[in-house]
Amino acid sequence: MILNFGKRFQPQNRCVLRQLLMTLLTAFIFVAGAASVRADADGYSEALWYNGNYDSTLGDMAGRRLYVYGLIDSMNGDTDNLSDDKLDLASAQPISRLELAGMLYRLCGSDSAGAECPFSDVPEKYAKPVAWMYNTGVTRGVSSELYGTGEVTRVQFLTMLSRLFSWESSGSDVQWGDLGYEDRMIVLARENNLVPVGMSSGGFTRGDVYLVFLALAEQRFPEILTAVQPEMSRPYQITLTASSFLDAEEQLAIAMQYVPARIYVNFSKDCPAVDLKAFREKYDMDDPEHAGEYPFTTIFNTSATGNYAFSRKNPLCYEMLFYNYAPAYLATVDAADWLRCYADQAYSQRISKFWSKEIQPLTERNMTDYTKASMAQEMVCRLSAYDWSEYESISHRNGSIHPQAHEIAGFLDGGVIVCDGYAKAYQWICRCLGLDCFVVYGIGNSDNHAWNKVKLDGIWYNADVCWKDTGSGDTYFLKSDAFFQRNSHSFRDEYVTTVFSSSKNYELWS
Repeated sequence: MILNFGKRFQPQNRCVLRQLLMTLLTAFIFVAGAASVRADADGYSEALWYNGNYDSTLGDMAGRRLYVYGLIDSMNGDTDNLSDDKLDLASAQPISRLELAGMLYRLCGSDSAGAECPFSDVPEKYAKPVAWMYNTGVTRGVSSELYGTGEVTRVQFLTMLSRLFSWESSGSDVQWGDLGYEDRMIVLARENNLVPVGMSSGGFTRGDVYLVFLALAEQRFPEILTAVQPEMSRPYQITLTASSFLDAEEQLAIAMQYVPARIYVNFSKDCPAVDLKAFREKYDMDDPEHAGEYPFTTIFNTSATGNYAFSRKNPLCYEMLFYNYAPAYLATVDAADWLRCYADQAYSQRISKFWSKEIQPLTERNMTDYTKASMAQEMVCRLSAYDWSEYESISHRNGSIHPQAHEIAGFLDGGVIVCDGYAKAYQWICRCLGLDCFVVYGIGNSDNHAWNKVKLDGIWYNADVCWKDTGSGDTYFLKSDAFFQRNSHSFRDEYVTTVFSSSKNYELWS
């Protein structure tokens, strides 16, 4: 199914339409506006790194990130510079109470001067962590003399966290209803944003602990999230287990952050049939009854066709294959400095450096969506200039003399870019600031052109950052589809003005 064009097409027309669109897209070079400067590129390449060869789960991916940050060790005894396929985190296995103590102490513990471990069953290796837990009231042991060296249960783990962070419920005894103690602990954890996917059902594993510890680190100890081990490659496959449509939605959103090549979604036997139907209707683009939004649009390269394939392996298992991630999305992932997306290490380092210098300070500010969109536009315009020589070369059918002008690489190599370079850079910065954004390919002043759709407070708007930087001011910033169509812009893709309709100008309701 062609994801990027039209609302829905009849099956017999799809092959012809796909062939036509691919021909058109191959011919398109998106340039517009005017400026008379360009600079020689420094040679950064956006060639992708396709060597991710390991299968994973969400718990395993959380563990891999914690490993890169030096917060957990591999289970095979070798803790330094392990390749992706040699790393053993035993994510599907249970975790012992002693191992949990060591991990919790490494994450957020502190030395207690003179504190002694009161339990006789704790080895010297774990004496300091358990002493810290006992003296801070996190653990009381399984008896007055024994800490307990068996496997930790979910309820024990949540009880320890509730003591460590003094969880208090906003609910009353009436609101608790018939919830048992463990379910109450899960509610308290969710109220404190510390229980991600996988903690509400099924067995309790190391992967569940890794997910909680990563959430804990991100919320309370972000300063320790610094890579000390070589970054991971992108995973080839991630397997999810979901109990409902909403559960699958939540897990997919997290899994896509790891830009896998394939995701398997396995539903439990007690998943309601209506949820399975809703899942198929949303994600199967070839389903004739499909009527929802095109999923993953803001993370795909919308100039490409066939961004993902969906198939049912059995009534409870679905396979999703992914292609053509947007450069802005890959750059956002790569900027985290723990999951590698590009073959060019210098380019990855340049992305990370730019993120730290220019984008991260903005993420630390409390801004409205409008301010975020405005700051992203201001940044791109401040650091960019239109590449007139690239425009002239293509206009005279001499081909591209500066291919990076069309990429984020060109934005980083001195900011000398053309319209799709502006659009990709703007999409990247918006994504880093938490805004949904994708690139629109169309016509501007009779030339092939690119701009953006960006989502503010639940509403889509058009933004043409290139024309802002080449003299049009804010005329084309956060405007409706109708305004763009009346003012020198034409949409090539029907879905842009239907599924992602922009019906309002920002100033009409701000």
